[in-house]
Amino acid sequence: MKKIRNTIAATALAAAALAGTMAVSTPAQAAVPNGWVHVQNVGTGQYLDDYAHNTSQGAAVYTWPQSGQSNQWWYVTMTSTNTVVFSSYETQSCANLLCDSKRYENLRRGFSDTAELSESNVWYNPYDNTATRARWWYAAGDAGAYIHSADGDQGCLTAHPWGQATIEGCRTGDHSQQWNVVYS
Repeated sequence: MKKIRNTIAATALAAAALAGTMAVSTPAQAAVPNGWVHVQNVGTGQYLDDYAHNTSQGAAVYTWPQSGQSNQWWYVTMTSTNTVVFSSYETQSCANLLCDSKRYENLRRGFSDTAELSESNVWYNPYDNTATRARWWYAAGDAGAYIHSADGDQGCLTAHPWGQATIEGCRTGDHSQQWNVVYS
């Protein structure tokens, strides 16, 4: 039965992705489509933001009102371990002299439980070598999806209006910890 539900969820997501913009609130273990997204917090209405267009490893990731700028674009990739990686569009750079592949910094859990950018990874890699601190998984909430860290206590990505996102213990029903992943 679980396999049938996951297949139905994956099929619905794929169909919606073909149709255009969509929001995802998928439970853990469901297939997640790869693609460019905005990640909007349900409680604040603000978006994950590569703060001040910073491209350095360890740079802060904030929540900020929608700006239409490239620092609010993230590429979501499903890994072979059923986790996802969010790569910042703003940080793209060439991985080799011909620039036939690109590298991106990923959203990760910092050692002080803050959201920050990771070391660069090649975009086309399925991120099987990505550190656990840069892997995430979804769990359905009442108004969006909780984005859990795959590292440590698996705390939830938490928004703070006009401030740096943090990873905190998950709180049922807390909309500052629920997100809409919007494919465009």
